[in-house]
Amino acid sequence: MIIRRVTEPLLNHNCWIIACPRSRQALLVDPVRDPSASIAAAVEMQVNIVRVLETHTPADYVSGVCEVLVRTAATALLSAAEPKPRWYTERADRWRDRVRFLSDGDTLQIGDVQCGVLSTPGHTVGSISVLLTHAATAIRALLTGDALLAGGLGALHPDHGGQMCATLRRICLLPNDVLVLPAHDAGSACGLATGMPGATNIGVERRFNRLLGAVQRGDDELVLQRLAQIDRPSYFARIESINQMARVDLLPHGITIDRLHVDTFLQLLTLPNTIVVDTRSWSSFHADGVVGAVHAPLDRYFMSTVGGAVESEEDIVFIADAEEADGVVHALRLLGLDRIRGWISTEDYNQLDCGLLDLTDVEEIGVRRAAELHARGDCLMIDVRTSAEWGRGHIRGAELVTLSRIADFVERLPRERMLVLYCRSGGRSARACSFLARRGFRCATLQGGYWPWLGRGLPVEQEQGAQPRVLTALQARRDED
Repeated sequence: MIIRRVTEPLLNHNCWIIACPRSRQALLVDPVRDPSASIAAAVEMQVNIVRVLETHTPADYVSGVCEVLVRTAATALLSAAEPKPRWYTERADRWRDRVRFLSDGDTLQIGDVQCGVLSTPGHTVGSISVLLTHAATAIRALLTGDALLAGGLGALHPDHGGQMCATLRRICLLPNDVLVLPAHDAGSACGLATGMPGATNIGVERRFNRLLGAVQRGDDELVLQRLAQIDRPSYFARIESINQMARVDLLPHGITIDRLHVDTFLQLLTLPNTIVVDTRSWSSFHADGVVGAVHAPLDRYFMSTVGGAVESEEDIVFIADAEEADGVVHALRLLGLDRIRGWISTEDYNQLDCGLLDLTDVEEIGVRRAAELHARGDCLMIDVRTSAEWGRGHIRGAELVTLSRIADFVERLPRERMLVLYCRSGGRSARACSFLARRGFRCATLQGGYWPWLGRGLPVEQEQGAQPRVLTALQARRDED
């Protein structure tokens, strides 16, 4: 059996290619909306994609199954327990012969590779895993989707997470030598995983995966509590809706996004539906960023920042280095954000007369000034880190509003007070500040983040294992007012 992983770094996502070495037939698993890299990898491997499998309806990217069906002769394999996508229900007559819905216990062949379907709900209502067996090489592998990750587990679905522990106990019944092929790696917003240096299998997970160990001990409460603390980004609901209910357009092939002349860029800024995504460094954005722009460098926080800040109907103009422009377009399209009107290079932007622009007034303040404001009650400290980071220690009196979910809490944040946002070192809080400033909040980012505050011996507290208290604390403050 041939196994190859094609990664999507911005999502920490794995798309797997499983191929039979004799027939050269291949199964493509969990493709993203732009499957070009996976299709190119199959061509390089000299295998023919005959099936495309989706283990569950994704929430962090727009599905690429329909794209694969259009670009290849493959048949799609979808979970029978997941909501049927709109692209299928609207044209069932077209796709009926090329889509198969799988249920627990179903089997199929990819050349000499035997595939057995296991129902593994919890991460989503109809998640499935597929056990692969290749008799000639005695290799067995489990495509787990987000049910089981390397060293961790997928996040609980808000409505169906109660099934997760039963799913994991079923997976634990498999032999130790079964390879584990998860849909996401460490750093994904879809669950908890560890950055393991190599492959993992059921035996390794049984021994070293602490959450899986808790399931085997029967400590379901600990597992569910830990998984419930995973911060679900606000944009996930929009992506799920696209994948299930919307009819997203196919990618426009052969159409490039225009590099804008400075005059055209300035004209677009005057249009009410235009939003600017500025991928430059914080220092550059702070110096001469456009008022209302989203500060989002192209790194591991890009998807959660832009996904939560930009609406599908907004017209996007972005600022980027020339060598990153294609990557920004790729990332936006994975999020289903297709209204890209063009981009301007960092070099061209730097030549603009700042007098022609309305510049951002987002502040960056030092620890001493922030401590003074906080002590007098003149500001509200907002922690935009993850729930896990919050539990290990945070500024006393702060409120938790994680970057990935900040859009969910806009209406609960007080507009009458200055907000001072902080994270570990300043990167995430700068992005959150640009998001809130665009919505009329008076806010600043704490220079250097949490560690300078801690290093100066300023007041901190710990709530290890506690649930985020922003919902109750902020609402209580508003009720008192």
